[in-house]
Amino acid sequence: MNEFFNIATTLEGHYDFVDSMAFSPDGKYLASGSHSKSIILRRDIISRQEFEEQQKLELQKKEKERLKKKELCEYRLKNRLCLECGVKLSFMNRWLPYPAYCKKHKPKG
Repeated sequence: MNEFFNIATTLEGHYDFVDSMAFSPDGKYLASGSHSKSIILRRDIISRQEFEEQQKLELQKKEKERLKKKELCEYRLKNRLCLECGVKLSFMNRWLPYPAYCKKHKPKG
């Protein structure tokens, strides 16, 4: 799965990759256009409202994960733990470029 797109359903029928998709104004039809210059009009695949709801839920899930990761990083910094693995650091010099990583996880460069 791509980090930008979530696959809601797979559309069959095109012989080449799909260039564009659009919902009808009432949200009941989905038109898909292929690189092979074919157009398929579909009904009852997924409504625009369902699609938007799925996208909204996916964004909320990603935001929750981001906040959870941020809280974990703040906790590890506060308690002098390696940001990557959580092992206790014996020495943490905040003036170094990578102060909160153990030797094993220190970024290269």
